[in-house]
Amino acid sequence: MAEADPDEGAAFFDIRMTVACEGDATLAPLELTAQIQPNPDFKGMVRWFLEYPLDSAAADFITLGDVAIYQAALDFIESRVYPMSGVPWSSNLLWNKSGDSHYETGRGDIMRKSYIAIKDDSFPKGINANEFKKVQTLVHELAHVIEDQHGSYQVDATSETHSYYLQHLSDVTRGLTDLESGSDNLKADVWYAINWAYWFNVDPEIIGDISKIGPWFGGKFTVSVHELFDKYAYHTDTLGGKMSETQRQAVAQQFRHWYFPGNLSESAVQKGSTAAATGRFTETNGLLKGAEWTFVWNQGVLQSIELAHDDYIITIEDYYWTGGNELKLNLQIRLEDKNLPSYNYDSLSVTMDGGTFNIAARSFPSVRSFAVVWKSLNDFQHSLIYKKTGFSEIASWTERKK
Repeated sequence: MAEADPDEGAAFFDIRMTVACEGDATLAPLELTAQIQPNPDFKGMVRWFLEYPLDSAAADFITLGDVAIYQAALDFIESRVYPMSGVPWSSNLLWNKSGDSHYETGRGDIMRKSYIAIKDDSFPKGINANEFKKVQTLVHELAHVIEDQHGSYQVDATSETHSYYLQHLSDVTRGLTDLESGSDNLKADVWYAINWAYWFNVDPEIIGDISKIGPWFGGKFTVSVHELFDKYAYHTDTLGGKMSETQRQAVAQQFRHWYFPGNLSESAVQKGSTAAATGRFTETNGLLKGAEWTFVWNQGVLQSIELAHDDYIITIEDYYWTGGNELKLNLQIRLEDKNLPSYNYDSLSVTMDGGTFNIAARSFPSVRSFAVVWKSLNDFQHSLIYKKTGFSEIASWTERKK
């Protein structure tokens, strides 16, 4: 066994060696062929991956798995983990003809043992942040090994229930763990966590019986995604981890701005396309009757809000989710009348209330309408809505565009 993983990954490779007897020249040298099997530290990779969130705030709510259980799964298959090009059995024995990474139980042929085959470009070779997704593939397939140990492994439409649940959970946890580092990629880390939490909530392959996540895998998630992000948005003072006060405030601001727990788009499930994530709502009454709201709500992230009306120039300067179990947004808006001098504008605080939802649920409720309250921040002499309506605060109703 090689002591280190060569550049070729874990594929077997052949060698030829000559063995000579120094004590008896009459014995001809032997020409021998052999095969070297690299021995990557898969157990170390598994430990590093499952302990990735250790000491972070995320670890207060999430446990990715029991290291001992996953290492025992490696023992169960005697660490037979190969890149696809290095599987030591004929490819026609693989049930997975498409070449995807998979766990093979070995039951299809008595000459073949159980093993994990991983696509060459996804094969893990070390322990560092750049290898996270590759080690994740290994851990994903080990989840199937653990299922096999419990006698329930089967390849069908529901076979990914546990592995995808744990995989998406690890992605959420990675984003939350990385954002504590104080790096310049805070927004990217927040989006990463939110996007994978979206799939954690809506992926049809994991919406099922996950009661064995704890006893079989040692995984744990004690709150819902919505409850978790509410903590990061409004209760960072209650979080553990190692964030400074400045970092906590920055994290809270990012989650308030980008996360929204209701589906505002016109699509039931987003696949990453911004076009599919657009939702349009229309003002049905009030000063801005006929105005059209455009929300880009993509995989849990409220990427942008726009409001357009024929008679007004409307600039949305900021917006944020108010937290808790409310489908409510607060916005800061600048409103100008196209037909009046440029100094006729209003600074408005706008509240859009879509009602309440079950914050403990694993779903994103579809938002069909909002009750809207418009409040001028200017005094009445400089308030455009006061000039138009005689009031500094008005209400309206907006509905999803038919």
